[in-house]
This record gives sequence, C-alpha cells and structure tokens, in this order.
Amino acid sequence: MNFTKLPFKISYLFFLLAMVFQNSFSQTDWIKYADNPVFTMGEPGTWDGKIAGISSVIYTNGIYKAWYTGYDSQMVGKIGYATSPDGIVWSKYENNPVLVPGNEGEWDNSYIEMPSVLFIDGIYKMWYMGEDGHSNRIGYATSTDGINWEKYSGNPVLDLGSQGEWDATEVMHPNVIFEGEIYHMWYNGNGQIYQNTGYATSEDGILWTKYTGNPVLTVGEPGKWDDYMMLFRSVIYKDNEFKMWYSACDGTVDDLKYYRIGYATSPDGINWNKYENNPVLNLGDSTAWDSGGVITSIVLLDTAENIYKMWYGGLGNGIGSTGYATSSLITSLDNDKNLINSYKFNLKQNFPNPFNPVTTIEYRISEPGFVDLSIYNLLGEKVITLVSEIKNAGTHRFNWNAKELTSGIYFYRLTAGKNFMQAKKLILLK
Repeated sequence: MNFTKLPFKISYLFFLLAMVFQNSFSQTDWIKYADNPVFTMGEPGTWDGKIAGISSVIYTNGIYKAWYTGYDSQMVGKIGYATSPDGIVWSKYENNPVLVPGNEGEWDNSYIEMPSVLFIDGIYKMWYMGEDGHSNRIGYATSTDGINWEKYSGNPVLDLGSQGEWDATEVMHPNVIFEGEIYHMWYNGNGQIYQNTGYATSEDGILWTKYTGNPVLTVGEPGKWDDYMMLFRSVIYKDNEFKMWYSACDGTVDDLKYYRIGYATSPDGINWNKYENNPVLNLGDSTAWDSGGVITSIVLLDTAENIYKMWYGGLGNGIGSTGYATSSLITSLDNDKNLINSYKFNLKQNFPNPFNPVTTIEYRISEPGFVDLSIYNLLGEKVITLVSEIKNAGTHRFNWNAKELTSGIYFYRLTAGKNFMQAKKLILLK
C-alpha cells in the first residue's frame, strides 16, 4: 500500500486514551485543531499539486521542521521540506523538492515517499521508501541542513524478505527512533494476505537486522476495527515503554473510508498491547475535510507543554492534506491548574494586517513573568526579537516598525509562562 493507491482522509471527535504513569492514573484526550487542515497540496500543476502529506517532524532550536511527500498529477512522489514556528502555520521551502526519485534503472526510480527523519550529532538522517516499478524498499540519506541530501550509495538499506515470507513483495513506511544507542525501525511488510508491521534494529542506521519473529503487530481478529490493513505508524519512547500510534482499517481493499488511528504500548518494541478502547482518533463528520478516514503521520512529545502533538493525513474532501491534533498528559491533581492556565495567555492578530511599515501586536498575560515576542521569516529563522523581558500581568501592545525588512510573509511568536507558545502570520507590503 502506498500513496499512489491510497488517497489521504480524517475526523472531529474526542477519544479517551487511558495510560498508567507510575502511581497515578491520567487521561489522554486527542483534540483536533479547529482550523484543520494545517498543511495542504500545492497549486494544480505543481510537483505537490495532487498530494502533500507530512510524515516526519522534528523540533530543534525553537522551530518545527517537517519533511513531506508530494505527488504531482502523474503521481510521481518526491520529498519536500517545510518549517513552522508552532506546528500549525507552515512554510514550504521555496526550492522544493529536496529529494527526488533515482535515475532510470535504480531501485527508487518510480517514486519516493514517507520520509522518517532524525537529527543526531549535527546530522539529519532520513529513511524513506522508494519503488522501481515493481516493489517498495527502504533507503537512507543524510544532510547537514535538512535540505541538501545525499543518498547512501549502498541503498536500499532494508530489502525484501525471501519468497513466501510476510514481507516478500514490499517493505515500506519506515518509522525510526534512536533509543538506548540503537536505531529502532518499525515498517510495513507485504507478501501474504495482509499488510502488517515488522521490526528491525541497527547500530548505525545502515546495516539493519530484522527481528526473526516478525511481524510484531498484526491486523485484528475478523470483525475488529483493524481487521484488514495496517499502515503508517509513529513510535516514541517514554516512561520505560514504547508507545505507538498506528493506522488500520476494516472492510475490503476497495473500501477505504474506514481508516482510523489506534494506540499500542510495548516494553521492548516487539511485544505490543493494543489499547482496549481503540481507535483513539476517528473519522470526521460527513461534511468534514477528514470524513473518509484518518491516517497516522507523526507524533511528538512536547515536554515543555506536557502534551503530545500529532500530524496526520485526512481522507475525504481534504484529500492530500495534513491535520493537527493535541493530547494533554496531566494527572487528575493538575487538571484544574492546566485548564485555568489555557486562559492566562493570549496573542491577538496584529493590526493592521497587511501593513506598511508599522503594525501593532497585542498580547495578554494574567500573571507576571518572562515574555519573548519575536519575528521569524518563512524559513523559520528569527529575524528580530521585539520583547525579551519580565512583564507585569495585563494587556500589552508593541508597535513594530518593519522599515528595515523587505516585503513578504513573516510570523510573530509569543512565548510566556512555563509552557505557553503561540504564533500568527503577518504580511508586510511596501
């Protein structure tokens, strides 16, 4: 299964995810962002004009960086790059795509997609799937800036299984994390009746050893919500266990409107326990952009805000787009404090907007504390810091004169308190 066979889909319901944290019980509620989708395909005729789905996000130096699969009208998959100050407002790199299919006769000459990126010791490392017109395999590439990539000369780094094995015809959809000085990969394999999830490990990210007991996560029993097909997943390691959000569906191969997102945990990355109240993220209503299904892309844990953040694909009217959802991780003793906290800070839209060259930015804080208000360009680079000091509680306004900047789209981001961050877009027209 790949993007050429699977259009994108998603929902607007809240689902409870129960988890045990040492001696306390807490609750995880996935809440979809009200203005989804947050990331969409390009204009018709462009390289990502058919599909643009984020599959990997990292947070570094105060910026969210994403790598996504784009498809043109001929369904040729390539990989692009985008940045965001808050994970919601995204700017695509102007010289996309940053990684393209190989030359004729190479293993990835038909299309490439589903990048999984890590940033380790100053190097961006990407695992991605590619096809030669017959089968999908997994390759590897590196970069010093996340934009200029060099494919590994020995690709693919994860190949097909032997004839008759569960992954004999396809290995795809890599999700890689680095934990315990080891690279861990979960991937989809196909070669028998159903597409399931396998596991592999590596010391260097290049030489991989498949687990002999693969697959480690399989479709559910007949009649279950995940009884037909497993797709993309995202794994993190927290509280001495691996946590996985995975996509699955029921129905037949022609019945794609039932893709939903489930949750599972594992002490070792091999033995998985599915959450009994799955799925945890469901379809939108009949008029929603994700009315046809939801598909996991990537989940990050924001330790500063104490929440999980998910970017996911939506199937339906928003075909080829990506949505955003968050999930709070708070104990019952902290519930009231965190609910109140969400109303303590607010960043308003600048006015006027567009502007030339002066605009006013207003924000509110209900308790004294350190405030940072900064301007970023479309690459996610900080342009100027407007406020960086302790402020009293109340409403504050900053009149910004942007006479030294050129016309264009910029972002302003407010950071305040222990865990508040919000960003908005502004437009300078000269």
